[in-house]
Amino acid sequence: MKKLLLLLSGFIFTCTSYASHFSGGEIRYEFNGTNYDVYLSLYKICEGGASLTNAATINVSSVSQTYNANVNLTFLGFDTVNVSCPLSASRCINPTSAIPGYITARFKGTMSLPTAATDWVVSYTSAARISSLVNLNSGASAQMYLYTNIDNSTAINSNPLMASSPSYFMLVNTPTIIPLQAIDPEGDALVYDLVAPLTASGSNATYAAGYSATAPLGSTGTATINTTNNTLTLNSPATGTFAIGLRVREYRNSVLVGEYIREFTLAVMPGTGSGITIPAPTSTTSFTYYTCPGQTTNSIVLNFVDPTSTDSVYLDVTTPTLSGWTFSTSVTPGIPSASATINWTTPGTLNPATLPHFFIKVRARDNGCPKAVADYAVVVRTRQCTADSVWPGDANGDFTVNIYDPLAIAIAAGQTGPTRPGASTSWTAQACPNWANSFVTNNTNMKHADCNGDGTVNSSDLAAVTANYSLSHPKGGRSKTTGANDLYFDMTGVNMAPGAYVSIPIKLGSSTQTISNVYAIATQVQLNGLSLSTAPAITNNNSWLDNGSNAINFSYGASATAVDWVLGRTNQQNVSGQGTIGTLNFMVPATAKIGDNFTLSFTNTVLIDKDGAERYDINQVDATGAVQQSNGIAGVAARISAVSIVPNPSGNTAYLNMSLKADADVNVTVLDVTGKVVWSVNDNYTKGEQSIALPAGNLAGGMYMVRLSTGEGNASVMKWIKQ
Repeated sequence: MKKLLLLLSGFIFTCTSYASHFSGGEIRYEFNGTNYDVYLSLYKICEGGASLTNAATINVSSVSQTYNANVNLTFLGFDTVNVSCPLSASRCINPTSAIPGYITARFKGTMSLPTAATDWVVSYTSAARISSLVNLNSGASAQMYLYTNIDNSTAINSNPLMASSPSYFMLVNTPTIIPLQAIDPEGDALVYDLVAPLTASGSNATYAAGYSATAPLGSTGTATINTTNNTLTLNSPATGTFAIGLRVREYRNSVLVGEYIREFTLAVMPGTGSGITIPAPTSTTSFTYYTCPGQTTNSIVLNFVDPTSTDSVYLDVTTPTLSGWTFSTSVTPGIPSASATINWTTPGTLNPATLPHFFIKVRARDNGCPKAVADYAVVVRTRQCTADSVWPGDANGDFTVNIYDPLAIAIAAGQTGPTRPGASTSWTAQACPNWANSFVTNNTNMKHADCNGDGTVNSSDLAAVTANYSLSHPKGGRSKTTGANDLYFDMTGVNMAPGAYVSIPIKLGSSTQTISNVYAIATQVQLNGLSLSTAPAITNNNSWLDNGSNAINFSYGASATAVDWVLGRTNQQNVSGQGTIGTLNFMVPATAKIGDNFTLSFTNTVLIDKDGAERYDINQVDATGAVQQSNGIAGVAARISAVSIVPNPSGNTAYLNMSLKADADVNVTVLDVTGKVVWSVNDNYTKGEQSIALPAGNLAGGMYMVRLSTGEGNASVMKWIKQ
């Protein structure tokens, strides 16, 4: 039990003047299969005065649609966060208590948006914010404005759920770490930041001198977000109450798809002691689960630990009330950890279209004084049971064959299990017994990664991905992040001349930017401004991520000017590094005009660790340029005066002839039309005429590119026809 000494004198006196006002709130929405359910939460410090309201109205508006309407919400009830000590009630029960108490009023409504638009705003306004906040000027802080936005022009969306009520209190000059566990129904990437509370749309509350949105506890206080662990660290040098705005933004395919603000009041109490520690989950990768109609076995195990090793941890599980569903839970408390097991049976009447997801909530608390309490949520996403059958190529079980499935194959590489009866690569649901292991991030069974059904996950499963690329069954999706780690093209020495075959290094990180604990990458490379006859290809010959032959290196021509690429390791070991991770290979059209502009760009980039967690931020850097005049042989390599392939076209015998002005290290590489290296040799050759036998007898008929380079870094590419 944490030992706290609360100094009662003065603190209660400073609080009583604003007892009847709101101390924060939030508004969020969820897509229910047809319309949007809107949830409003209003927070209040328990301290006498007027009761917390049981009626609320929200506003729905769109400037582009000239739409403005109000929606009355239904009152769901009050939720009091119990932070009392065993021998002392909180202020929700005893108004003179030194222990703060918080109560939440919860509301729900349903709205139907009449048209598609990018700028829907759902808002709530109240003129009843606490007036005596330390960090806000009282005149500007009276009105409270909460909002969330909706873009229904291209896709559906639901806001993430941050289940924990903001019952945040702490001791002066004592750091407190608050978990920021939000869970998104669509799996969107979430970004947290501190913002100013709002008094109206676009209008920030005015801060008192020395305070700001990013320093709500003053210039000598601490208010920092750890983006790796998703925690908020707070430390105040002064007692009192402070308004804090926390914004949660959602990114899907690098695009901002939604955001909302949670405003809350932090109570900083006088006293001494070790501070308040909050029980937190031991892992945040197991909070998304899937179920389907008639699935009889559904099980979740959650583990929590308190940072104070002597604290007891208790868990309370709240399952939803759903007609036809059967839930059972068991909890094992302990010191300093506890676990909860949640089981349920899904009825066969489930319709995923009308129940896309639901939440299960867990309240974790310790035996400190006051108690540290936090709420967490698990999202259960529903889907058709055919998703539990294997669809060849859908390796991650997200209903679509795309660039992310080779990532799943890389993660599960080497896993074995029962073979799939009657296995084929045809795009149809194929029943298969579950394997022993599942993917950590979404609990999908690894049998899906065995795309060809032979009982082993390896690179041969990529053939099914290629065969069924872009096909889908009942839809799902995946997200990714944006951020600071650079992914870029190294155009140094690249001569984009008409008819030239170019090899452009793709680099991740730099000499000042090492990327840690990486397992696989997926991205699409797009070439705009060049009319290619065949899609480019990407190789991993010089990759720091993995340049071995066992790596999952998947290159799929999405179009003549776009290639989807996945590079993943297969040994379940992360790696760190920077520099070249792959090489983009393609032929500049012979019809390209000198001066034509082009752009190379990345899109849909995802970087994962060995468990499949997308914890890495990627800054996708474009490359631009113009088609150039050809260097010619003289400009390609100063030591080579002449080069030719004879005969060309050839039969089963062909030679690369060259004339060297001096001794040189020469590399000769033969690539097929997809950019795949089919043969190479690197050796030192002496001055004079040299002839190198090409592997004509071992290659099928067709067109090949022969790339000749020296240690000077330049290269010449010639077309070779094998008949």
